[in-house]
Amino acid sequence: MLAEIGMPAGDFVRLKEEFSAENLPDWSASEVCYGSLAYCCMRSNGCPGRDEALRRVYPGMQWEDVLREYFSRKKRLAEAILTAAKGDKSE
Repeated sequence: MLAEIGMPAGDFVRLKEEFSAENLPDWSASEVCYGSLAYCCMRSNGCPGRDEALRRVYPGMQWEDVLREYFSRKKRLAEAILTAAKGDKSE
């Protein structure tokens, strides 16, 4: 997919890590892929590691609100990736 949108893998990782540090500082979690919820999938039917990390990151929130927040942040991250990819193509 990265080749399809014209984004080198290194740029993708850098963008994801920078976005995570600025917008998702509480998303570091050893129980998820690559140690960050920024790399987790958006499966609505759940993922044991991701769901456990989300419960820890958002204690006391209703599960529907946790997912709404998670999906909202993931959408912003996807938009940032697509914006960067479009910027790369226009150069």
